[in-house]
Amino acid sequence: MRRGSAATVWRRVGLTAAAAIAAIGTAAASCSGPASNSGDSVTTSTPSAPQGWRRIELDGGVSLAVPADAVAQSVRPVDSVFGILKGKDYEIAYDYGRAGDDLGMYAEEPHFSSRSREVAGRSGTEVSFRGKGPPWTQVRIFQVRDGRNTLTLRMSCRDEATCEAADVLFDSVRFER
Repeated sequence: MRRGSAATVWRRVGLTAAAAIAAIGTAAASCSGPASNSGDSVTTSTPSAPQGWRRIELDGGVSLAVPADAVAQSVRPVDSVFGILKGKDYEIAYDYGRAGDDLGMYAEEPHFSSRSREVAGRSGTEVSFRGKGPPWTQVRIFQVRDGRNTLTLRMSCRDEATCEAADVLFDSVRFER
């Protein structure tokens, strides 16, 4: 699996050079890289959003950080807190509600892998796979339970290097309760 440099990741999400240097330092201390082998497990800790990212609050005391260039799209949630944000070369979707995606439905996707990931003191599951083609060729999904609710974060990217930012996205999740 070919990986881009950290500088490439931050440049792709539109941070300035100064913000990228600060974000790289934060990410280097806590990043674990994309999922690569089935059964892997990773525990990470990022105390707050990297410089140049912004924190968004979801209902129920859940928050996460997104790149500064992430723009909210107009969507109509049905039975959960749902949103889509788009930036240069990526899209982030979040869904926080009683039911989460069945991550097993992606098991037949090319280069599928799954691993356990601990974020904010909670154990969740991360899957990654190749997208079905343009515009999104890489997909990473993180899912974690919070009491009765499930948070699902999906980052779809034009290339693997851009999707490395999913580590920072996933690690930024905070539960206030």
